[in-house]
Amino acid sequence: MEEKSKSPSQLFEKLRLMKKCPFCEHNYDAKKVVVLEEQEENRLVHVTCSECNSSILHIVVVTQIGLNTMGIITDLTAEEVLRLRRGPGVTEETLLDFHKFISNTNNSFSKLILDYI
Repeated sequence: MEEKSKSPSQLFEKLRLMKKCPFCEHNYDAKKVVVLEEQEENRLVHVTCSECNSSILHIVVVTQIGLNTMGIITDLTAEEVLRLRRGPGVTEETLLDFHKFISNTNNSFSKLILDYI
């Protein structure tokens, strides 16, 4: 029989995700763990430090050889991650418009980038 989905605090304890915030080294509070998505045994998990409010998005993947996690530092809240994840993707037209915009050396964005490099 397959085990039902664990609560965020149970998942945090079981996986032993990063125990301390990489910025302030404060111990994470299991109550600040939000499981955003679940696909079979894989999870997308958002963790926020209760001390400095920095956040990490963890991708947790279970493979045949074990458990793999990757943490990505983010300034997004859990709600923003879900909104962007479920929202429409970038269209080819939008990408081409952006390319035209940054290719135009008369705009301030291009000048800023060209001055930097």
